Amino acid sequence: MAWSLWTKRLVGTSVFGLAALTVLASSCAEAEARFFIECTQAPDGEDCGCDAGGLSEGSYNTAGCTATETGELAGACGYSVSVVFSSGMTASLESPANLNGVETGTIIIDSVDISFESTGPAIDSLTGLAVFAPLTPGGSACVEIGMVVGDIGLAAGEYANVIATVKGYGRTTGGLEVETPEVFIPFTVYNEPSFCSCDSTGDGTPGLNGAPITCITGCETI
Repeated sequence: MAWSLWTKRLVGTSVFGLAALTVLASSCAEAEARFFIECTQAPDGEDCGCDAGGLSEGSYNTAGCTATETGELAGACGYSVSVVFSSGMTASLESPANLNGVETGTIIIDSVDISFESTGPAIDSLTGLAVFAPLTPGGSACVEIGMVVGDIGLAAGEYANVIATVKGYGRTTGGLEVETPEVFIPFTVYNEPSFCSCDSTGDGTPGLNGAPITCITGCETI
């Protein structure tokens, strides 16, 4: 049976649409490979890289925002991570077609968007948070990002599991706008004043990633 003109057009459109989707998926995969978030690490890390791998699962004790008897904060009053951005770009200076001797593949990271899902109080999203870091072709750049500042509204003894969705933005020195795929960074926020120590020589920053805060009272008599 001969196909109608409409059927032929419909099949042709479907084939064209499938081909377009294939090209789009391929280009999206290529785009995601040229600028992405590879891992996170502690903000005080000496080296920028992902040898340890993965997205860190840290914690933050909001009781650190309380002042001790000496007037100092009991610990950190916020939670930050160092986000490791990586580039899959090829250096344009390596191309014979580059006749002007200018590198166009360096990405200038300029902002991030962060939204939160929390089992506790809601945490406000951070849209267009300004950052700055140059990212050379094939290299890595670490950007410290403050996820949470201050108390999110937890009562003593309460905790919340949080997942931050992070997306980075930048522009190449050749004028191309680029963005990373979203990544999901988990951490825990809790309020536990009793998890404290009067010993200031412990490892880590008080109130972060399992380190006790400084006891709010009682340390002066020890």
